[in-house]
Amino acid sequence: MIAKESEFPFAAVVKILQNGYVYTCGSSIISKKYVVTAAHCMFPSVLPVFPSDILIGVGDGDVSSSKVIGVKKILIHPDYNALGSFNDIALLELNETLSFSDSITNIKVDMSVVEEDNEMTAIGWGITSNNSSSPSRTLMKTNLFVNSTKTCSLVRPSFTDKNKDILCLSNGSQGKDTCYGDSGSPVLSQYVNSTLKMNSTTLASTEIYGLMGLTSYGDIIGNNNINLRPKCADPQGLGFYTRVAYYIYFLTNVTKIPLRSLVLDRTLSKEIIKDFNNATKAIEIVDLNIIK
Repeated sequence: MIAKESEFPFAAVVKILQNGYVYTCGSSIISKKYVVTAAHCMFPSVLPVFPSDILIGVGDGDVSSSKVIGVKKILIHPDYNALGSFNDIALLELNETLSFSDSITNIKVDMSVVEEDNEMTAIGWGITSNNSSSPSRTLMKTNLFVNSTKTCSLVRPSFTDKNKDILCLSNGSQGKDTCYGDSGSPVLSQYVNSTLKMNSTTLASTEIYGLMGLTSYGDIIGNNNINLRPKCADPQGLGFYTRVAYYIYFLTNVTKIPLRSLVLDRTLSKEIIKDFNNATKAIEIVDLNIIK
């Protein structure tokens, strides 16, 4: 389904230009200087990607009319492992400061506990058909559901907890999925924020989104051929998404943005704040894979 105009003003398309090819990913604006995306987007081929190879489109779901911004630095999680899609997260520092408006703004991280069958919204500019090779020019959206740990472990044996580093979602039975070109794009929680009430009746409300995950990869239950390119929206398919809340220390240490400015207020509990303040393991910028 095509997203409405300015429905997701925090979404930013990532275009990587390399050797005459253009690779598409998605990202989320988390501040006026940073977007967060999947680390594997920075490795579209055997050649290294440099900031000068990347263009970020913001402000419009239609790629052709987006405001284009360059990238100053690529900051990849120090423990990113492509073979197992571990720690598939990276930050892109923009080479100019964004001006927020109705069409360009940030999204905050949702720290909520994930439960089986929770519904989430996935967005992106990926291909919309298995027969297509071209990414969508307009931002698309679909709904996905959290799978059981048992089901997810059939594809990813290391998957033991839906509230750790990876989310496992699908909706292939309804023909809905993320696909190639959606990598790095956000998976969202959704809340309704009542803004005006009269006699206990809501007269106006707004939707608030929280950043839950980043599109990482997908596979099909029972697929033993590592060279097989899985079809999207397969009834037996599962999608795996980097759970952003798990990497909140990475985000705060790299960006130096305070916790309260990165996290959705309604999901920021006293326990989370206490754990954050007592954390002994910090990720220093000098340990990052920084590409300038």
